[in-house]
Amino acid sequence: MGDRQRIARASFFEALEAVLEVWLSNRVGVKAGPMMSEQGAFRATDETLRTSEYVYRQLAGYKLSHMLLMRQMADLTGTPIEHTSGDAVVHHFRRLYTGTLILNVGISAIHGARLIAEGAGDLVAFGRDYIANPDLAERIRLGAPLNEPRPEYFYGNSAAGYTDYPALPQSQLIQDRSNAK
Repeated sequence: MGDRQRIARASFFEALEAVLEVWLSNRVGVKAGPMMSEQGAFRATDETLRTSEYVYRQLAGYKLSHMLLMRQMADLTGTPIEHTSGDAVVHHFRRLYTGTLILNVGISAIHGARLIAEGAGDLVAFGRDYIANPDLAERIRLGAPLNEPRPEYFYGNSAAGYTDYPALPQSQLIQDRSNAK
């Protein structure tokens, strides 16, 4: 076991086991994976993939509610995990974790449906798309265009970029609902 694996065991699993003393495992989910922002100290190393594989193998025995696996948020070219770019990461970790797997980052509704049909995951989470589209479920149902997220406002100190995105016009929603009947 490498140093990073020992650290993962010592901190991550101790914290998880403390949580599981209070909550049933089927009420606990974990977000974990190898993807890095590739900025500052958060860069993939030669141990990144091995450590993440170790974590997923160990977590498979906990019978958790779910695992949330993020696809990359940065260009992985030239990194030790370059080969896990795009959908490769979800297919790779699906083989290691057979519980409920939620996929996230850079996945549209159509892409997500395809990944689920392929068995690469069970659910898809839409973070930034929900920020930019408070009516995301309705837009997906209707095949309506999505508002573009404005990441320059993320983690700001105002409502700009969080609560100021336009919803679909009510007239369009009413018309689409009546056409569906």
